[in-house]
Amino acid sequence: SSDVCSSDLEFADPNIEQVFVLTHNVYFYKEVSLQRVICKDIQHYRIKKNNQYSSIELINENTILNDYELLWEEINNEESNNVSLLNNLRRIIESYLNFVGKQDNVWDCLKEIDESEPKFYLYAALLSQIQEGSHKVNINDEMYFERIKNENKEVIMEVFKNLFKDIGEEHYNLMMEKYQ
Repeated sequence: SSDVCSSDLEFADPNIEQVFVLTHNVYFYKEVSLQRVICKDIQHYRIKKNNQYSSIELINENTILNDYELLWEEINNEESNNVSLLNNLRRIIESYLNFVGKQDNVWDCLKEIDESEPKFYLYAALLSQIQEGSHKVNINDEMYFERIKNENKEVIMEVFKNLFKDIGEEHYNLMMEKYQ
């Protein structure tokens, strides 16, 4: 990606006429370009190489997504399988809870659900992934994943939505609206 300030636009430093920032690192790109440190007016371009040819396209700065935003976009992908969906949901919840400092109360949402409720195991599987073994395989995983693999995606997404009612419903609604 690159940022271009053309000569008729206002610059933060009058000695600068034009700046190009090229990077593969989205975090660096956002830090440098979106804060308008160098140029007050910015144009965003994406350079893509496909086989032997490169193309340049003008893009809106809102189309540049970080890892967290990409997770929200991915969970709305109809083609994702349930096990990877569950992992992405876990990563979203884990990131959100870490960001807002609510890591300790995620299990509280299970207090209101009867253990005989069919969706209880989905809550437990998702919460188990957050609490332990989020980056390794556990001996109990097969008991959760075998059922989740065959579960209806809408049921899993309903569980995710209900979980967010306790930890950040407003954030959930904003992100689902933005990436659906």
